Amino acid sequence: SVLPLGEDPPAITSLCFNHNGKILAASATDGMIHMFDMAAGLQITGWPAHDSAISSIQFGPDETSIFSLGSDGKIFEWSLQNHGQILWSRDNSRFFNQESPKICRHETALDAHGRRLIVTSDSVRSPIYQVTFFGLSLWLVSS
Repeated sequence: SVLPLGEDPPAITSLCFNHNGKILAASATDGMIHMFDMAAGLQITGWPAHDSAISSIQFGPDETSIFSLGSDGKIFEWSLQNHGQILWSRDNSRFFNQESPKICRHETALDAHGRRLIVTSDSVRSPIYQVTFFGLSLWLVSS
């Protein structure tokens, strides 16, 4: 089957399933996040998340939010209970080289407890954000 993305669909840039595989989140080159019910094969909702393409998305640890990383380096955490509501955001662009060729696709990873979010970068350092109830704090890890 094919995901229903409309008449002139954008390219999908990142995909992730929730814990039981019933919900699929998809991000696209047009900056949209799309949520799909896999049993019905239908889009549940979608919203404009970034002004540029989205590099990476993933569900938060309790699956009430979703993290997105734009190709411009901006990171958002979106509420899944109030679609389109930003819970927090960070500008991570200092770790992105906008002049470099687009061979590097940036990713995020969230640890199993949902306490640390790491972001790939164009430098020898990758930012690690400590996720807390009150937002994020930043650590830097050298590779």
